[in-house]
Amino acid sequence: MVDRTGRNVAGMLVPMAPVSTSISKPFRFAVQGGPFRDPDALVAHARHIEQMGYDELYSSDQLGGVDPFAPLVVAAAATLRLRVGPLVLNNEFHHSALWRGPQRRSIT
Repeated sequence: MVDRTGRNVAGMLVPMAPVSTSISKPFRFAVQGGPFRDPDALVAHARHIEQMGYDELYSSDQLGGVDPFAPLVVAAAATLRLRVGPLVLNNEFHHSALWRGPQRRSIT
């Protein structure tokens, strides 16, 4: 163990790594939610939050809710630098065989 002065329990100085005061990765700010059922309103919402300086837009995955992926494609296509993604996914809602059905048709 080393105390605040950099000495171990025997009182010997222990070399310590220099402390960096710079942040290697800047903070990013995100918004969760939006008008995911209305594509036109979602485009306006995504552009607005990007103009406000937010970096990311997240959707959620809930039983009976909107598919979390299709609206994110719309938001990503409408903006230049906004990162998008779902927060938590319920694997049982998104079987790979079902993905080829209505969700794929809704985004093409």
